[in-house]
Amino acid sequence: MMQTQMDKGWKDWLQLNISRGCDKDGIVKILMDANFHPLTIVNEMKYLPQSNALVTLMNQAMSSVSPAENPDLEMYQALDAIHLPFAQRLPSDQVRLHVVEDFLSASECVQLVDQIKSHCRPSTITTPDEADKYFRTSQTCDLLLEAHALTQEIDQRIAEYMGIEPERSEVIQGQYYQVGQQFKKHTDYFEPNTWEFEKFGGDQGQRTWTFMIYLTDVEEGGETRFTDIDLEIKPKRGMAVVWNNLTPKGEVNPYTMHWAKPVVHGEKVVITKWFRTQGSITTPFKTLPYKQLPCFTTEGFKKTRLPDDLFTTITEFYQKNRAHTVAEENDAIGTYIQTTTDHHPAKLIELSEELRQAIFSVICPLLEDWVNIKLKPSAVYGIREYQRGATLKMHVDRIDTHQVSMIINVAQQVEKDWALQIADHKAKIHHVIMSPGDVVFYESARLQHGRPEPLDGEYYANIFAHTAPM
Repeated sequence: MMQTQMDKGWKDWLQLNISRGCDKDGIVKILMDANFHPLTIVNEMKYLPQSNALVTLMNQAMSSVSPAENPDLEMYQALDAIHLPFAQRLPSDQVRLHVVEDFLSASECVQLVDQIKSHCRPSTITTPDEADKYFRTSQTCDLLLEAHALTQEIDQRIAEYMGIEPERSEVIQGQYYQVGQQFKKHTDYFEPNTWEFEKFGGDQGQRTWTFMIYLTDVEEGGETRFTDIDLEIKPKRGMAVVWNNLTPKGEVNPYTMHWAKPVVHGEKVVITKWFRTQGSITTPFKTLPYKQLPCFTTEGFKKTRLPDDLFTTITEFYQKNRAHTVAEENDAIGTYIQTTTDHHPAKLIELSEELRQAIFSVICPLLEDWVNIKLKPSAVYGIREYQRGATLKMHVDRIDTHQVSMIINVAQQVEKDWALQIADHKAKIHHVIMSPGDVVFYESARLQHGRPEPLDGEYYANIFAHTAPM
Protein backbone atom coordinates (compact mmCIF):
# COMPACT_ATOMS: atom_id res chain seq x y z
CA MET A 1 0.00 0.00 0.00
CA MET A 2 1.28 3.46 -0.88
CA GLN A 3 2.33 5.81 1.91
CA THR A 4 -0.15 8.60 2.55
CA GLN A 5 1.74 10.27 5.42
CA MET A 6 5.25 11.82 5.45
CA ASP A 7 7.18 11.62 8.69
CA LYS A 8 9.43 14.45 9.92
CA GLY A 9 12.56 12.94 8.36
CA TRP A 10 11.05 12.95 4.88
CA LYS A 11 9.57 16.42 5.35
CA ASP A 12 12.94 17.82 6.43
CA TRP A 13 14.63 16.14 3.44
CA LEU A 14 11.98 17.61 1.13
CA GLN A 15 12.37 21.16 2.43
CA LEU A 16 16.16 20.96 2.30
CA ASN A 17 16.25 19.89 -1.34
CA ILE A 18 13.64 22.46 -2.39
CA SER A 19 15.64 25.22 -0.62
CA ARG A 20 18.77 24.10 -2.50
CA GLY A 21 16.94 24.61 -5.81
CA CYS A 22 16.97 20.93 -6.76
CA ASP A 23 14.91 19.87 -9.76
CA LYS A 24 11.35 19.44 -8.47
CA ASP A 25 10.42 16.79 -10.99
CA GLY A 26 13.47 14.86 -9.82
CA ILE A 27 12.27 15.16 -6.23
CA VAL A 28 8.83 13.88 -7.25
CA LYS A 29 10.44 10.85 -8.93
CA ILE A 30 12.42 10.02 -5.77
CA LEU A 31 9.26 10.24 -3.66
CA MET A 32 7.38 8.07 -6.15
CA ASP A 33 10.18 5.48 -5.94
CA ALA A 34 9.77 5.61 -2.16
CA ASN A 35 6.11 4.58 -2.69
CA PHE A 36 4.49 7.80 -1.60
CA HIS A 37 0.95 8.39 -2.85
CA PRO A 38 0.90 10.94 -5.72
CA LEU A 39 -1.64 13.13 -3.91
CA THR A 40 0.54 13.11 -0.77
CA ILE A 41 3.50 14.29 -2.87
CA VAL A 42 1.50 17.07 -4.53
CA ASN A 43 0.03 18.22 -1.20
CA GLU A 44 3.39 18.35 0.55
CA MET A 45 5.27 20.01 -2.32
CA LYS A 46 2.44 22.32 -3.50
CA TYR A 47 3.71 21.49 -6.97
CA LEU A 48 2.44 19.72 -10.10
CA PRO A 49 5.06 17.92 -12.24
CA GLN A 50 5.86 19.44 -15.62
CA SER A 51 7.06 16.23 -17.26
CA ASN A 52 4.35 14.38 -19.23
CA ALA A 53 6.13 11.12 -18.53
CA LEU A 54 6.05 11.81 -14.81
CA VAL A 55 2.37 12.78 -14.92
CA THR A 56 1.65 9.51 -16.72
CA LEU A 57 3.59 7.59 -14.07
CA MET A 58 1.61 9.28 -11.30
CA ASN A 59 -1.68 8.53 -13.06
CA GLN A 60 -0.67 4.88 -13.39
CA ALA A 61 0.08 4.80 -9.69
CA MET A 62 -3.32 6.34 -8.98
CA SER A 63 -5.01 3.69 -11.12
CA SER A 64 -3.77 1.01 -8.73
CA VAL A 65 -5.42 2.66 -5.73
CA SER A 66 -7.94 0.37 -4.05
CA PRO A 67 -11.51 1.49 -3.26
CA ALA A 68 -10.57 1.65 0.43
CA GLU A 69 -7.90 4.27 -0.40
CA ASN A 70 -10.26 6.17 -2.71
CA PRO A 71 -13.81 6.07 -1.29
CA ASP A 72 -15.14 8.08 -4.25
CA LEU A 73 -13.87 5.56 -6.80
CA GLU A 74 -17.37 4.21 -7.43
CA MET A 75 -18.63 7.72 -8.16
CA TYR A 76 -15.86 8.43 -10.68
CA GLN A 77 -16.47 5.11 -12.40
CA ALA A 78 -20.20 5.88 -12.60
CA LEU A 79 -19.47 9.28 -14.09
CA ASP A 80 -17.21 7.77 -16.72
CA ALA A 81 -19.77 5.06 -17.53
CA ILE A 82 -22.50 7.55 -18.44
CA HIS A 83 -24.39 6.39 -21.54
CA LEU A 84 -24.82 9.03 -24.25
CA PRO A 85 -27.56 8.02 -26.71
CA PHE A 86 -26.63 8.26 -30.38
CA ALA A 87 -23.27 9.83 -29.61
CA GLN A 88 -20.25 8.92 -31.71
CA ARG A 89 -17.21 8.13 -29.59
CA LEU A 90 -14.07 9.56 -31.17
CA PRO A 91 -10.99 7.34 -31.48
CA SER A 92 -8.94 7.87 -28.33
CA ASP A 93 -7.87 5.53 -25.56
CA GLN A 94 -6.86 8.46 -23.39
CA VAL A 95 -10.06 10.56 -23.35
CA ARG A 96 -13.76 9.71 -23.16
CA LEU A 97 -14.73 12.02 -26.05
CA HIS A 98 -17.93 12.09 -28.13
CA VAL A 99 -19.81 14.14 -30.70
CA VAL A 100 -23.60 14.27 -30.90
CA GLU A 101 -25.04 15.35 -34.23
CA ASP A 102 -28.05 17.72 -34.32
CA PHE A 103 -28.37 18.13 -30.57
CA LEU A 104 -29.91 21.54 -31.29
CA SER A 105 -32.02 22.56 -34.27
CA ALA A 106 -31.01 25.33 -36.66
CA SER A 107 -33.69 27.68 -35.30
CA GLU A 108 -32.59 27.08 -31.70
CA CYS A 109 -29.01 27.87 -32.68
CA VAL A 110 -30.05 31.12 -34.38
CA GLN A 111 -31.99 32.26 -31.29
CA LEU A 112 -29.04 31.53 -29.00
CA VAL A 113 -26.57 33.30 -31.29
CA ASP A 114 -28.71 36.45 -31.21
CA GLN A 115 -28.91 36.27 -27.42
CA ILE A 116 -25.16 35.75 -26.97
CA LYS A 117 -24.11 38.52 -29.36
CA SER A 118 -26.28 41.05 -27.56
CA HIS A 119 -24.88 40.27 -24.08
CA CYS A 120 -21.14 39.73 -24.64
CA ARG A 121 -18.19 40.79 -22.52
CA PRO A 122 -14.47 40.05 -22.94
CA SER A 123 -13.62 36.47 -21.95
CA THR A 124 -11.52 35.77 -18.87
CA ILE A 125 -9.51 32.82 -17.55
CA THR A 126 -9.05 31.44 -14.05
CA THR A 127 -5.36 32.36 -13.92
CA PRO A 128 -5.23 36.18 -14.01
CA ASP A 129 -1.40 36.19 -13.84
CA GLU A 130 -1.21 34.65 -17.33
CA ALA A 131 1.47 36.68 -19.14
CA ASP A 132 0.06 36.07 -22.62
CA LYS A 133 -2.64 38.71 -23.11
CA TYR A 134 -3.72 36.92 -26.31
CA PHE A 135 -4.25 33.57 -24.54
CA ARG A 136 -8.02 33.93 -24.80
CA THR A 137 -9.42 36.56 -27.14
CA SER A 138 -13.07 35.55 -27.47
CA GLN A 139 -16.13 37.17 -25.94
CA THR A 140 -18.30 35.53 -23.27
CA CYS A 141 -21.96 35.66 -22.31
CA ASP A 142 -23.39 34.23 -19.09
CA LEU A 143 -26.84 33.01 -20.13
CA LEU A 144 -29.39 33.83 -17.44
CA LEU A 145 -31.83 30.94 -17.22
CA GLU A 146 -34.65 32.88 -15.59
CA ALA A 147 -34.67 35.49 -18.35
CA HIS A 148 -34.87 33.17 -21.37
CA ALA A 149 -37.20 30.18 -21.66
CA LEU A 150 -35.15 28.58 -24.45
CA THR A 151 -31.92 28.79 -22.46
CA GLN A 152 -33.63 27.26 -19.44
CA GLU A 153 -35.03 24.46 -21.58
CA ILE A 154 -31.65 23.67 -23.17
CA ASP A 155 -29.92 23.75 -19.79
CA GLN A 156 -32.38 21.15 -18.53
CA ARG A 157 -32.09 19.11 -21.72
CA ILE A 158 -28.33 18.83 -21.41
CA ALA A 159 -28.59 17.65 -17.80
CA GLU A 160 -31.32 15.14 -18.65
CA TYR A 161 -29.36 13.83 -21.64
CA MET A 162 -26.27 13.36 -19.46
CA GLY A 163 -28.24 11.82 -16.62
CA ILE A 164 -26.62 14.23 -14.14
CA GLU A 165 -28.63 16.43 -11.80
CA PRO A 166 -28.75 20.08 -12.97
CA GLU A 167 -27.79 21.08 -9.42
CA ARG A 168 -24.47 19.37 -10.07
CA SER A 169 -23.56 21.79 -12.87
CA GLU A 170 -22.68 25.34 -13.82
CA VAL A 171 -24.90 27.76 -15.70
CA ILE A 172 -24.55 27.60 -19.48
CA GLN A 173 -21.97 30.01 -20.87
CA GLY A 174 -21.83 31.37 -24.43
CA GLN A 175 -18.61 32.19 -26.31
CA TYR A 176 -18.31 34.31 -29.45
CA TYR A 177 -15.21 34.18 -31.66
CA GLN A 178 -14.63 36.64 -34.50
CA VAL A 179 -11.87 36.46 -37.14
CA GLY A 180 -8.47 35.94 -35.50
CA GLN A 181 -9.88 35.15 -32.06
CA GLN A 182 -9.01 31.94 -30.23
CA PHE A 183 -8.55 30.24 -26.87
CA LYS A 184 -5.07 28.73 -26.68
CA LYS A 185 -4.20 25.33 -25.23
CA HIS A 186 -5.98 24.80 -21.93
CA THR A 187 -7.86 22.27 -19.85
CA ASP A 188 -11.30 22.76 -18.31
CA TYR A 189 -10.53 21.20 -14.94
CA PHE A 190 -9.01 23.15 -12.05
CA GLU A 191 -5.45 22.21 -11.21
CA PRO A 192 -5.62 20.12 -8.00
CA ASN A 193 -3.97 21.36 -4.83
CA THR A 194 -3.64 24.94 -6.08
CA TRP A 195 -5.23 28.24 -5.15
CA GLU A 196 -7.18 27.92 -8.43
CA PHE A 197 -8.91 24.78 -7.21
CA GLU A 198 -9.52 26.26 -3.76
CA LYS A 199 -11.15 29.35 -5.29
CA PHE A 200 -13.19 27.78 -8.09
CA GLY A 201 -13.64 24.16 -7.02
CA GLY A 202 -13.58 24.25 -3.25
CA ASP A 203 -17.36 24.39 -2.71
CA GLN A 204 -18.74 22.66 -5.80
CA GLY A 205 -15.94 20.22 -6.51
CA GLN A 206 -13.91 19.45 -9.59
CA ARG A 207 -15.26 19.80 -13.11
CA THR A 208 -16.21 16.45 -14.58
CA TRP A 209 -17.93 16.53 -17.98
CA THR A 210 -17.82 19.34 -20.53
CA PHE A 211 -20.80 19.69 -22.88
CA MET A 212 -20.10 22.16 -25.72
CA ILE A 213 -22.43 22.88 -28.65
CA TYR A 214 -21.47 24.68 -31.87
CA LEU A 215 -24.15 27.22 -32.79
CA THR A 216 -22.62 28.15 -36.16
CA ASP A 217 -20.76 26.60 -39.03
CA VAL A 218 -17.38 28.28 -39.59
CA GLU A 219 -16.17 28.98 -43.12
CA GLU A 220 -12.54 28.40 -42.19
CA GLY A 221 -10.70 27.84 -38.91
CA GLY A 222 -12.21 27.67 -35.45
CA GLU A 223 -11.58 23.94 -35.01
CA THR A 224 -11.40 22.40 -31.55
CA ARG A 225 -8.09 20.57 -31.42
CA PHE A 226 -7.25 18.12 -28.65
CA THR A 227 -3.55 18.72 -28.84
CA ASP A 228 -2.17 15.77 -26.88
CA ILE A 229 -4.16 13.12 -28.76
CA ASP A 230 -3.83 14.72 -32.21
CA LEU A 231 -7.57 14.97 -32.81
CA GLU A 232 -9.39 17.90 -34.38
CA ILE A 233 -13.12 18.67 -34.66
CA LYS A 234 -14.56 21.07 -37.22
CA PRO A 235 -17.47 23.24 -36.01
CA LYS A 236 -20.89 22.15 -37.26
CA ARG A 237 -24.07 23.96 -36.31
CA GLY A 238 -26.12 22.07 -33.72
CA MET A 239 -23.42 19.47 -32.99
CA ALA A 240 -22.31 18.83 -29.41
CA VAL A 241 -18.80 17.85 -28.33
CA VAL A 242 -18.80 16.05 -24.99
CA TRP A 243 -15.86 14.84 -22.90
CA ASN A 244 -14.96 13.74 -19.40
CA ASN A 245 -12.19 15.85 -17.84
CA LEU A 246 -11.45 13.11 -15.29
CA THR A 247 -10.29 9.52 -15.53
CA PRO A 248 -12.37 6.64 -14.10
CA LYS A 249 -10.10 6.85 -11.05
CA GLY A 250 -10.97 10.50 -10.46
CA GLU A 251 -7.66 12.03 -11.52
CA VAL A 252 -7.66 15.05 -13.79
CA ASN A 253 -6.90 13.98 -17.33
CA PRO A 254 -4.14 16.04 -18.98
CA TYR A 255 -5.02 14.49 -22.36
CA THR A 256 -8.13 16.72 -22.40
CA MET A 257 -5.85 19.66 -23.26
CA HIS A 258 -7.57 21.48 -26.15
CA TRP A 259 -7.21 24.55 -28.31
CA ALA A 260 -10.02 26.64 -29.82
CA LYS A 261 -8.11 27.52 -32.97
CA PRO A 262 -8.33 31.00 -34.51
CA VAL A 263 -11.26 31.77 -36.78
CA VAL A 264 -9.93 32.50 -40.29
CA HIS A 265 -13.17 33.29 -42.14
CA GLY A 266 -16.62 33.73 -40.64
CA GLU A 267 -17.44 33.56 -36.93
CA LYS A 268 -17.86 30.89 -34.28
CA VAL A 269 -20.42 30.85 -31.50
CA VAL A 270 -20.68 28.05 -28.94
CA ILE A 271 -22.37 27.34 -25.64
CA THR A 272 -20.70 25.30 -22.90
CA LYS A 273 -22.02 23.64 -19.78
CA TRP A 274 -19.72 22.13 -17.16
CA PHE A 275 -20.68 19.54 -14.59
CA ARG A 276 -19.13 19.20 -11.12
CA THR A 277 -18.50 16.34 -8.71
CA GLN A 278 -20.81 18.04 -6.18
CA GLY A 279 -22.40 21.33 -7.21
CA SER A 280 -25.03 22.10 -4.59
CA ILE A 281 -25.51 18.37 -3.83
CA THR A 282 -23.59 16.81 -0.95
CA THR A 283 -24.16 13.15 -1.88
CA PRO A 284 -21.89 11.42 -4.44
CA PHE A 285 -23.14 11.01 -8.00
CA LYS A 286 -24.90 7.73 -8.77
CA THR A 287 -26.02 6.51 -12.16
CA LEU A 288 -29.76 6.69 -12.78
CA PRO A 289 -30.73 3.11 -13.72
CA TYR A 290 -33.12 4.14 -16.49
CA LYS A 291 -30.30 6.05 -18.21
CA GLN A 292 -28.44 2.78 -18.76
CA LEU A 293 -31.27 1.21 -20.76
CA PRO A 294 -30.70 0.66 -24.47
CA CYS A 295 -32.34 2.89 -27.07
CA PHE A 296 -34.47 0.79 -29.39
CA THR A 297 -35.49 3.52 -31.85
CA THR A 298 -34.02 6.78 -33.12
CA GLU A 299 -36.45 9.18 -31.48
CA GLY A 300 -38.01 6.99 -28.80
CA PHE A 301 -41.70 7.50 -29.63
CA LYS A 302 -44.10 7.37 -32.56
CA LYS A 303 -47.69 8.49 -33.08
CA THR A 304 -49.88 6.46 -35.41
CA ARG A 305 -53.49 5.24 -35.76
CA LEU A 306 -55.00 2.21 -34.13
CA PRO A 307 -56.43 -0.35 -36.55
CA ASP A 308 -60.09 0.59 -37.18
CA ASP A 309 -61.61 -2.72 -36.08
CA LEU A 310 -59.80 -2.68 -32.71
CA PHE A 311 -60.69 0.96 -32.11
CA THR A 312 -64.35 0.20 -32.85
CA THR A 313 -64.29 -2.67 -30.35
CA ILE A 314 -62.70 -0.46 -27.65
CA THR A 315 -65.13 2.40 -28.30
CA GLU A 316 -68.17 0.12 -28.02
CA PHE A 317 -66.83 -1.32 -24.75
CA TYR A 318 -66.20 2.20 -23.37
CA GLN A 319 -69.69 3.46 -24.24
CA LYS A 320 -71.33 0.36 -22.78
CA ASN A 321 -69.39 0.44 -19.51
CA ARG A 322 -68.80 4.13 -18.88
CA ALA A 323 -71.56 4.23 -16.29
CA HIS A 324 -69.46 1.83 -14.20
CA THR A 325 -66.34 4.00 -13.80
CA VAL A 326 -64.82 4.03 -10.31
CA ALA A 327 -62.37 6.49 -8.76
CA GLU A 328 -58.83 5.14 -8.96
CA GLU A 329 -57.34 4.38 -5.58
CA ASN A 330 -54.50 6.62 -4.41
CA ASP A 331 -52.08 3.70 -4.22
CA ALA A 332 -52.82 2.97 -7.89
CA ILE A 333 -52.29 6.48 -9.24
CA GLY A 334 -49.41 7.16 -6.81
CA THR A 335 -47.99 10.66 -6.61
CA TYR A 336 -47.88 11.14 -10.38
CA ILE A 337 -51.57 11.90 -11.01
CA GLN A 338 -52.81 14.97 -9.18
CA THR A 339 -55.46 17.61 -9.67
CA THR A 340 -55.90 21.35 -9.43
CA THR A 341 -59.59 20.93 -8.47
CA ASP A 342 -61.54 19.34 -5.63
CA HIS A 343 -62.51 16.40 -7.85
CA HIS A 344 -60.76 13.04 -7.88
CA PRO A 345 -58.19 13.23 -10.71
CA ALA A 346 -58.95 9.92 -12.47
CA LYS A 347 -61.59 7.22 -12.86
CA LEU A 348 -61.13 3.71 -14.22
CA ILE A 349 -63.11 1.23 -16.28
CA GLU A 350 -61.77 -2.32 -15.92
CA LEU A 351 -61.30 -4.18 -19.19
CA SER A 352 -62.61 -7.63 -19.85
CA GLU A 353 -60.00 -10.36 -20.22
CA GLU A 354 -61.17 -10.87 -23.80
CA LEU A 355 -60.51 -7.21 -24.66
CA ARG A 356 -57.11 -7.27 -22.96
CA GLN A 357 -56.06 -10.22 -25.09
CA ALA A 358 -57.43 -8.55 -28.23
CA ILE A 359 -55.40 -5.41 -27.53
CA PHE A 360 -52.17 -7.35 -26.99
CA SER A 361 -52.69 -9.58 -30.02
CA VAL A 362 -52.84 -6.49 -32.24
CA ILE A 363 -50.44 -4.17 -30.44
CA CYS A 364 -47.52 -6.53 -29.69
CA PRO A 365 -46.68 -7.24 -33.36
CA LEU A 366 -46.85 -3.50 -34.12
CA LEU A 367 -44.52 -2.68 -31.23
CA GLU A 368 -42.14 -5.47 -32.23
CA ASP A 369 -41.96 -4.14 -35.78
CA TRP A 370 -41.24 -0.68 -34.38
CA VAL A 371 -38.41 -1.67 -32.01
CA ASN A 372 -37.24 -4.71 -34.00
CA ILE A 373 -37.05 -7.01 -30.96
CA LYS A 374 -39.31 -9.69 -29.49
CA LEU A 375 -41.57 -8.46 -26.68
CA LYS A 376 -43.67 -10.07 -23.99
CA PRO A 377 -46.87 -8.50 -22.64
CA SER A 378 -46.54 -7.34 -19.05
CA ALA A 379 -49.50 -5.10 -18.17
CA VAL A 380 -52.56 -3.50 -19.68
CA TYR A 381 -54.64 -1.21 -17.53
CA GLY A 382 -58.26 -0.34 -17.87
CA ILE A 383 -59.59 2.78 -19.51
CA ARG A 384 -58.35 5.64 -17.37
CA GLU A 385 -60.60 8.68 -17.59
CA TYR A 386 -58.76 11.78 -16.40
CA GLN A 387 -61.03 14.45 -14.94
CA ARG A 388 -60.95 18.24 -15.23
CA GLY A 389 -57.84 19.75 -13.63
CA ALA A 390 -55.89 16.48 -13.67
CA THR A 391 -52.12 16.56 -14.17
CA LEU A 392 -49.62 13.77 -14.79
CA LYS A 393 -46.12 14.49 -13.52
CA MET A 394 -43.14 13.89 -15.79
CA HIS A 395 -41.77 10.45 -14.99
CA VAL A 396 -40.33 7.22 -16.37
CA ASP A 397 -41.98 3.82 -16.03
CA ARG A 398 -40.79 0.60 -14.41
CA ILE A 399 -37.60 -0.84 -15.87
CA ASP A 400 -38.53 -4.50 -15.40
CA THR A 401 -41.96 -4.51 -17.06
CA HIS A 402 -42.62 -1.21 -18.85
CA GLN A 403 -39.80 -0.71 -21.36
CA VAL A 404 -41.89 -0.50 -24.55
CA SER A 405 -45.42 0.78 -24.15
CA MET A 406 -48.36 2.36 -25.91
CA ILE A 407 -51.15 4.84 -25.15
CA ILE A 408 -54.50 4.57 -26.93
CA ASN A 409 -56.68 7.66 -26.92
CA VAL A 410 -60.24 6.34 -26.51
CA ALA A 411 -62.35 9.48 -26.10
CA GLN A 412 -62.13 13.06 -24.92
CA GLN A 413 -64.19 16.15 -24.26
CA VAL A 414 -61.77 19.07 -23.98
CA GLU A 415 -61.81 22.83 -24.45
CA LYS A 416 -58.06 22.84 -25.08
CA ASP A 417 -55.71 20.18 -26.47
CA TRP A 418 -54.12 18.24 -23.62
CA ALA A 419 -50.62 17.47 -24.89
CA LEU A 420 -48.61 14.44 -23.95
CA GLN A 421 -45.15 15.84 -23.21
CA ILE A 422 -42.37 13.37 -23.96
CA ALA A 423 -38.59 13.76 -24.11
CA ASP A 424 -36.82 12.10 -27.03
CA HIS A 425 -33.46 10.35 -26.67
CA LYS A 426 -31.67 13.71 -26.89
CA ALA A 427 -33.94 15.03 -24.10
CA LYS A 428 -35.91 17.44 -26.29
CA ILE A 429 -39.51 17.77 -25.10
CA HIS A 430 -42.20 17.14 -27.72
CA HIS A 431 -45.86 18.08 -27.29
CA VAL A 432 -47.93 15.28 -28.82
CA ILE A 433 -51.60 15.98 -29.50
CA MET A 434 -53.82 12.91 -29.68
CA SER A 435 -57.33 12.40 -31.05
CA PRO A 436 -59.60 9.40 -30.42
CA GLY A 437 -58.14 6.44 -32.28
CA ASP A 438 -54.57 7.74 -32.11
CA VAL A 439 -51.95 5.55 -30.47
CA VAL A 440 -48.47 6.55 -29.27
CA PHE A 441 -45.69 3.96 -29.05
CA TYR A 442 -42.93 5.00 -26.65
CA GLU A 443 -39.89 3.71 -24.78
CA SER A 444 -41.59 4.38 -21.50
CA ALA A 445 -38.93 3.22 -19.03
CA ARG A 446 -36.27 5.42 -20.60
CA LEU A 447 -38.05 8.60 -21.69
CA GLN A 448 -39.50 11.20 -19.36
CA HIS A 449 -43.17 11.70 -20.15
CA GLY A 450 -46.29 13.20 -18.62
CA ARG A 451 -49.04 15.79 -18.90
CA PRO A 452 -47.95 18.51 -16.46
CA GLU A 453 -50.50 21.07 -17.68
CA PRO A 454 -53.96 20.76 -16.03
CA LEU A 455 -56.67 19.16 -18.17
CA ASP A 456 -58.95 21.88 -19.52
CA GLY A 457 -61.99 19.77 -20.28
CA GLU A 458 -64.51 17.35 -18.83
CA TYR A 459 -62.59 14.12 -19.41
CA TYR A 460 -59.77 12.46 -21.35
CA ALA A 461 -59.87 8.67 -21.69
CA ASN A 462 -56.78 6.52 -22.43
CA ILE A 463 -55.67 2.90 -22.33
CA PHE A 464 -52.06 2.07 -21.36
CA ALA A 465 -50.41 -1.23 -22.29
CA HIS A 466 -46.84 -2.24 -21.48
CA THR A 467 -44.34 -4.81 -22.71
CA ALA A 468 -40.77 -5.84 -21.96
CA PRO A 469 -38.04 -7.47 -24.08
CA MET A 470 -38.18 -11.27 -24.17
